[in-house]
Amino acid sequence: MEMGIPNIPTPEIAKEAEKKAIDAGLQGSYPPFDGIPQLKKAGCD
Repeated sequence: MEMGIPNIPTPEIAKEAEKKAIDAGLQGSYPPFDGIPQLKKAGCD
């Protein structure tokens, strides 16, 4: 999970989200060049 030496334990919710991303094949990928439609819409709401 990137660089750094955290001095606090990783929250369980973060670990579960990372596991789901890996299982979905999302690790090491970049978002679309023109953005993520759901996030763009949420930012406008």
